[in-house]
Amino acid sequence: MGRRVASLVIVLLLSGITAVRAAAPVVAQVEVNTDSRMDRQELMHVLGLAIGKPLDRVRLRQGIRALYAGGNVESLSVESTSTDEGLAVSVRVRTRARIAALSIRGVGLLWRTRIQSWLHVHRGDAFSTAAVQSAARRIEREL
Repeated sequence: MGRRVASLVIVLLLSGITAVRAAAPVVAQVEVNTDSRMDRQELMHVLGLAIGKPLDRVRLRQGIRALYAGGNVESLSVESTSTDEGLAVSVRVRTRARIAALSIRGVGLLWRTRIQSWLHVHRGDAFSTAAVQSAARRIEREL
């Protein structure tokens, strides 16, 4: 009987340790730094961050992947520090630059139209050095 009680106590203690480990820390505050007009509340929603709620690491990872997959994010970092109230989370987002204007000079209308069709770069597209270099090589080949 004594062994059963000892075994039961050990199992209960181990269960308690697992439960303590499994409890996610509560988000106490969120600081968002971004170089664009990205909506803070929408960003927090996508990342699954809510003040007063436990941090959901799986949802956070999914949100980060979703933001990168959207093609608008150049870099994103999420850091947290423990405070007496819970976690202080800091989110830093740098968005990709967009092409504001495209100007082709020094050629007539026909050539401008052809060159624009070869570029595959349009106003509003996310800027990519590789895409611009690829377009330049294509234009050189076509000319």
